[in-house]
Amino acid sequence: MDLKHILLRYFLPMTICFFGLSLLNLIPSVQKAYYPIFEKITLSTLTTSQPDMYFKSRPGGETDPKNHNKITVLHNTKKHLQAIIDRSRATGQQGQYDYKGFIITIDEHFITPLIFFFSLLIVTPGNWKRKLINLMIGSVLIMGFAYLTVYFKGFYMVANSGVLGVVDANTLKGYKLISFLFSSITTITIVVLVWILLAFRKSDFKNLLA
Repeated sequence: MDLKHILLRYFLPMTICFFGLSLLNLIPSVQKAYYPIFEKITLSTLTTSQPDMYFKSRPGGETDPKNHNKITVLHNTKKHLQAIIDRSRATGQQGQYDYKGFIITIDEHFITPLIFFFSLLIVTPGNWKRKLINLMIGSVLIMGFAYLTVYFKGFYMVANSGVLGVVDANTLKGYKLISFLFSSITTITIVVLVWILLAFRKSDFKNLLA
């Protein structure tokens, strides 16, 4: 198989599909439609991983509050917030709740890996029924990795925010290292591995090399 055929038959359609869906993802109404789903997943993940923390969220960041591609996660310890509530009840004055925050970007953690996987799968040799099955299985696996990414990133961001008091330096370094392991490069690698494991059989390789 010559290089020109590979580029025209596989690489070009994959690139068009990837950038086409990525551009579609930039439309604010599209982002607003899927925002509640990923906001719920993010909050559920963080609450499960750190039950002593209280998490809430809002769309966008400080400079772009209407950006539904970003989830600003606000957090503090339940113990600290309960102390403010108790003091407010005792004094009759409204409590001043303070939160630290960090941002989860939806396209980075969820959408782009799924688009990349779909773009790879769409040009892979094979029947459409098998592609559909592989798409569903692969999406579950990729979302599972996204769950782990948010899970461990949350540990580091909370520890680094100072709401837990002084965190041991080695513990903080450990959280930081784990969060780096779940970087964008790792995510791309996982997507490619899932694609290879699900989408290819020996016969597919033979067809490509024929």
